[in-house]
Order: sequence, then structure tokens, then C-alpha cells
Amino acid sequence: MQASTSTLDPPNLQKLSGNVIASVVQRSRAYYVQSQSVCEQSDMTTDRSPPASTAGTSAVKPTSTRAVRSARQSGDRKMADIGSYRRQCRERRRKYQERYRARQRQMIEDLEACNLKLQREIEGQRRKRNTLVLFVSTRSVWHVAVDYFRLFKRELLTANEPHVMTFLRATMAQDLDAGSVHGLHALVTNWAVFTELFQEVHIQLRGLEQVADATLVATTTTSITFTSRSLSNLLPGLTSSRADPSNDRKRSRIVCRLQGQLLVMYGSVLSRWDGTINRVVSLITQVDMVSPLLQLLDNLEDVSLVFRHARISPECNLIVGSASIGTIDRVN
Repeated sequence: MQASTSTLDPPNLQKLSGNVIASVVQRSRAYYVQSQSVCEQSDMTTDRSPPASTAGTSAVKPTSTRAVRSARQSGDRKMADIGSYRRQCRERRRKYQERYRARQRQMIEDLEACNLKLQREIEGQRRKRNTLVLFVSTRSVWHVAVDYFRLFKRELLTANEPHVMTFLRATMAQDLDAGSVHGLHALVTNWAVFTELFQEVHIQLRGLEQVADATLVATTTTSITFTSRSLSNLLPGLTSSRADPSNDRKRSRIVCRLQGQLLVMYGSVLSRWDGTINRVVSLITQVDMVSPLLQLLDNLEDVSLVFRHARISPECNLIVGSASIGTIDRVN
């Protein structure tokens, strides 16, 4: 008869008898010992084998060195390529800057040349305008005299300009009496020589006075500056080697005083008008050259030495004779 069971007992309680339970061998201790033994054997095996890391390092070392060397060489080549590229860039920038500066310089030169050309054209147009204004004036001795001094206050140095010659032909007679010279052409040549031998030639009108029906007297102020050319060409008595040797020291002193000296002289211009031809037939210029020379040299003896064998008169007119105007013009 089976023993009574409880609901709290397992269903296989009959198989869990005391004998069965007693026959079960406890294995926890043995398992631990076996695990320890296995670990010890594993440790021993590990000790016998060479270190994995050492073997691996010795095997990989040559390959790693070649890779590092190759990487370095590749890096060097890249750096060289970068340096070459940068040099090329710098060279291109330098050439570009040189071309840019050359273009800027050329542009400045072109602008300066254009500016100079425009200034010349403006000056030419201004002269033409002044000439046209002169011809608008009513023909009379007064208008011609005023226009004459107004024009030659600016244009005396360029008396051969076309518009100047046009004015002279329209207002002066061809057989003009100019005192030391006769004829319009001779008067213009006289001016050309005068302005070539002296520097800073200026003529300023101070006043006009009518002394007769067709005659005017203009008072003027004329300023000139002596140069080596004017002294050697017009005053050979001071500079010529054939002059009196007894006055060498005095002549040298006078030349030193005159060289580069500005001389301001007062004078007059008498002009006579011919109403039948509406032209000026006489133009006599007289300038007091003695007074400023006397003030400069302090004595008449030196002044007389200045005009000895001179090619210019005390009235500041070039002397036409043995030394013609053409000869003076060719003297160096």
C-alpha cells in the first residue's frame, strides 16, 4: 500500500528515496580542482610558447620600415610638388604685376603726351581767338596801337607765328619805316634777333598820346636780361680779344657786372597812320638804355666803353651796317 502523499510533495517523490540520494557523488570540489588543473596546464603551455607579441613584431618589422620609408618619400614628393606649385604661382603673380605696372606707366605717359598736345591746341586756339578779336576792332591808329602792344606783350618771342604775321600784314605797310630798319620783313627779323640774344624780353604799354591827327606816341617800359650771347654778339668792344689790352681789367669788370643783369628801360614808340591805305607807315622805337647802365656802372666812362664798337645803339636798336642783322643771327 502506498504511503500517503501530500500536495506539497513532488510527483516523483517515490524515486527520490534515501538510497538514490545517498548514491549521488558530490562533484563541486572535483570540478574546481579540475578547473584549477586546467588553468595550470594552460599556464604552463603558455610559458613554453614564445610570446606572441614578440614573434609578431619580429615578423612585421621589415614591412613596417618599408611602409614608413615609402610614406616619407611620398610625403617628400608631395611637399616638393607643393613648393614647386607655390613658386610657379609666385612667378605668375610677379609677371602679372610687372605687366600691370608697365601698362600703368604707359597709360601715364600717354596721358601726359595727350595733355601736352591739348595744351598746345588750346594755346593755338587762344592765339587765333586773340587775332580774330583784333580784326573785329574798328580800323584806326588808336585801335591798331592798342592791339599792337596787347599782342606783342605776349607774342614778341614768337613774332614769326602765322597769326602774328597776319596781323602785321593787315595793319602795317610793306615799306614800313622802323627807324633802324625799313620794311615789314626787316622789322620782324629785327625782333627775332633781339629776342634771341636777350632773355626775358618784356614790353609794357604805359600810355598813349595823340600828338597829331594821325600820329600817336606810346610810352613803354622794356626789360631785358644780358646773356653771354648778347654780350659777345652785341658788345664786341667788351669781349673781343682784339680790343684795347690796356682796358682788359676794366672790360672784365664790366662784363661781370652785366652778365645775367636785368635792365629796365623807359622809352617811346611813335606810330604814324596813313588813312588812304589804312596802314601804319612809320613805327619808330626809342628806348633809353644809357640811364639804367649809368646807374649800374656808376660812371660815364664805363658806359661809353660798353657802346664802343657795339652792334646796338644807346636807343636799344640793333645797328645794321658792317654787321648786318643776318650776320648777328648766325654768330654763336
